[in-house]
Amino acid sequence: MVGETTAAEDLVQECFIKMWEKKLWKRVNKSLESFLFIMIHNRCLDYVKSEQTQLKRKRRYFINAEQENHSWENPVDERQQRETQLQQWNDFQVTFQQLPPQQQNAFRMFYYDRKSHAEGAKLIGISLNTFRTHLKRAVKKLLHSS
Repeated sequence: MVGETTAAEDLVQECFIKMWEKKLWKRVNKSLESFLFIMIHNRCLDYVKSEQTQLKRKRRYFINAEQENHSWENPVDERQQRETQLQQWNDFQVTFQQLPPQQQNAFRMFYYDRKSHAEGAKLIGISLNTFRTHLKRAVKKLLHSS
């Protein structure tokens, strides 16, 4: 299951140590063998999942590193990309300033201040459904402007 003998042995040893330190054998009512089998099996599954997660992170890291290397090779594209992002940000700010104050407040509280719908509604002094409506309208207008 694990793929490496030494890793499997380490996992089994960890399980025995955990069982000894936490005195888990005292809780076993039926079969100690079954208990150990399930404990080791679950630990191996956790290990495999952890290894897969680390592999995904490494892949993402190398993909990002590779993309950064390409951006050094082609600085014109990076500059153009930054200019496009800056223009989009400016467009967003202009559209945001054109929103009604209640929609601006709802958007700011939910997305910037990380308030829940209920918290935002209470702070503004409006009903929960009204807060949601203001937020939905603000998002709709901001998305259609870009």
